Amino acid sequence: MELDFTSEIFSRLGEIVKVGGLYEKRTGDSEAYKNFIERFPASEISSLTLDQYCMGKDSMQGNFCWWLERGLEKTLGRYSPGTARGHILYKDKNGSIFTHRSLKHLGPEGALRYTLKLHSVIANADAKGDYSWLDNRDEIFSKANVEPLHIMGAGRKLRIFAVYHPDEVIPISSSNHLGIFLEALGHPKDGIPEDNQPFARMRLLSEYYAHAKQHFNPNLTPFGFMEALYSEELGINPGNDAVKSSKSSEDVEETVAVSHTPLNQVLCGPPGTGKTYSTTNLAVKIADPEWYQKQSDEQDGILSHSALKQRYDQLVGEKRIVFTTFHQSFSYEDFIEGIRADTEEDDNNIRYKVESGVFKKICTDADRSINSGDTIGLATAPTIWKISIGRRHEVEMRERYFNNGEARIGWNSTGDLTVDYEDRTDDEQAYWDQLKSKNRSTIRNFSERMQAGDVLLCLKDAETVQAVGIVTSNYLFDDVAIRDGEVKYAHVRNVNWILRDINFHILPLNSNKRLVQQTVYELDRINWNDLKAELKAQGYSLPTDDLIEQGPTIDCALRERSPQAAEKPNYVLIIDEINRGNISRIFGELITLLEPSKRKGAEDAREAILPYSKDAFSVPSNVYVIGTMNTADKSLAQLDLALRRRFSFIEMAPEPERLAGVLVHGIDLGEMLSVINQRIEVLLDRDHLIGHSYFMPLLKMTSAEEREAGLTRIFKRQIIPLLQEYFFDDWQRIRWVLNDQSKSKRNQFIHEGGKRSLPDLFPNLDAEQLSERRYTLNAEAFGIPEAYSGILAGTRATAAEASVPETEAAEA
Repeated sequence: MELDFTSEIFSRLGEIVKVGGLYEKRTGDSEAYKNFIERFPASEISSLTLDQYCMGKDSMQGNFCWWLERGLEKTLGRYSPGTARGHILYKDKNGSIFTHRSLKHLGPEGALRYTLKLHSVIANADAKGDYSWLDNRDEIFSKANVEPLHIMGAGRKLRIFAVYHPDEVIPISSSNHLGIFLEALGHPKDGIPEDNQPFARMRLLSEYYAHAKQHFNPNLTPFGFMEALYSEELGINPGNDAVKSSKSSEDVEETVAVSHTPLNQVLCGPPGTGKTYSTTNLAVKIADPEWYQKQSDEQDGILSHSALKQRYDQLVGEKRIVFTTFHQSFSYEDFIEGIRADTEEDDNNIRYKVESGVFKKICTDADRSINSGDTIGLATAPTIWKISIGRRHEVEMRERYFNNGEARIGWNSTGDLTVDYEDRTDDEQAYWDQLKSKNRSTIRNFSERMQAGDVLLCLKDAETVQAVGIVTSNYLFDDVAIRDGEVKYAHVRNVNWILRDINFHILPLNSNKRLVQQTVYELDRINWNDLKAELKAQGYSLPTDDLIEQGPTIDCALRERSPQAAEKPNYVLIIDEINRGNISRIFGELITLLEPSKRKGAEDAREAILPYSKDAFSVPSNVYVIGTMNTADKSLAQLDLALRRRFSFIEMAPEPERLAGVLVHGIDLGEMLSVINQRIEVLLDRDHLIGHSYFMPLLKMTSAEEREAGLTRIFKRQIIPLLQEYFFDDWQRIRWVLNDQSKSKRNQFIHEGGKRSLPDLFPNLDAEQLSERRYTLNAEAFGIPEAYSGILAGTRATAAEASVPETEAAEA
């Protein structure tokens, strides 16, 4: 078949790869890849030991399977076998070797030798010739000289092949994704090899790569071609998926978790398909991939929802995951920023201030978040505070506080601020009441809003900072020292002063604005990463953990970090019902900034000046946006095209198979839902199907009575009302969906007609001029088994025949 390279998608891909950069990255040039090849050359794969091969409990770091799954992620993209079983052998929780059941009789060593022979054949195949024979398991068995006992999944084979041929093979480990890309690039669907022929698909996609290299960029690499396919700009990223071919007898499920998780994605589908429920899993996976991977390893890839929800709640508490819902009244002021009236707790004076919306807040936190390699006691997203300690001439006192690892401010007569106002002395209350609002705000900043792990910049003058410190304690009041007459300032925070006696110019970081006289306030224009870079630019080096003398700590809860890691944590904004909001009104001018290429630090980074605060604003690259969208919602038609272009849309269809085998009144719920949905699709469309989630509560019910009562409630309160909404109270069609026309009147959910027939009511009219419009719900039917079994009447034989595989049907 002659290939066509004129599709719009392929032309757009060409424009993307022309820019070079990442698209010219050569895997073989990376130190990580060189390290891997040096340790595991293709010629020596078959001689690896169990320790060198196996991942799992107490395994050495850097074994062969670890490299395939994680070590080469930044070099070749992410590959995960879904569960540890995908490696065929691994060390389980007890430290013993798990072996695939088809190889158990060989023992761990025998199974390892068998597995490595297969790996060696694949790794040493000729990537420049015809390698489609790798789709034939018998060919692999023959070349490996082993019995046909077991073969790894398609993803594993593709990964091994790409790892050892990075300059010839596109590093995509999903046969499903290969098919999606071929179709998107314009290849005829009937010409795409079957899902169980991943290497034939790879060879076909490689022809598109060769053409793109020849016509668009001679330095384009297979890795760069993959990057372009998964890029947000191209817009065909299929996202993460679990691939299990129904045509394969292999029982190893492969999960292809490509590292190119879309920054902006929408889970869309009919009601009840688990869109909102799925955001829990997806948000945790994005926000804390290390925890997710560890749990997946420990639980053989099947994470409990309770564990996920617990971690989700923790991340919400850390403000790493934020959930909101769009609605018709949701506005720019709610999402980005707006002016709000405000009063202090004990002050009746109204002030108007600019308040950040949900999106600006998470972007600010993400921008402030630190690289996980910064292990000097910082919070996840430290706030930067300006502080003045004492008057300018009080040098000796300030040095004493520095030496003691402290930051202190005055207004001692307020008393201990951890004590409620009502419980303070009359003198302390009177002193507080006469303070100016600016001073109260300063004291609250120091005692309430400042957190352990935040950063203090101690002022020298309006343009210069003399010390940098990290807060290590909660607020405390030094009343003992006051009684002994030892201190002038009694409000205390313990601080690690990591830089002292410096003359750091703050104007470049603070939009060329001088610091003001207020003793303590937030420097909201500055984040830690920019501060660290500017310190380095001005010649100041931050000390390491070993050089920091830790000051006293009180109730300091700072997070632990891996010193090897050096990436900022991810933040996730979940927007439920994203299509119900007025997108242009909510996002305003910032819709463009969502694009990956326009994010902060990107090649074409952009920023906008916000209308209220006048701050320069950009979207950090570690902010992920997940939307959910009900395709049955009539406002779908109004969805802004600008949003469609910037988001990847991932369809979530009903899964009746999840209900297969669940019997109520002797009826298979999976079969019943499947038939109902097929009728709705014929009568309406596929956007208005019924999701499996409506019936999922029945799976937790143990007794037949519970399930029967539950099914009655679901039909009466959810399914029938949903159908009414779908068909705009067209009861005739609703009856067709429920097959009521084939049931006896007693078993019909909806009765047609009334007490009198139409000719009786209209004796002088021709019956053909009238149509029946009277319908009533039959409450009795919801408790009758035959009402439900009647939904399938006349379809059982067809359904049974359809469930028989083609080979079995042929034999029959």
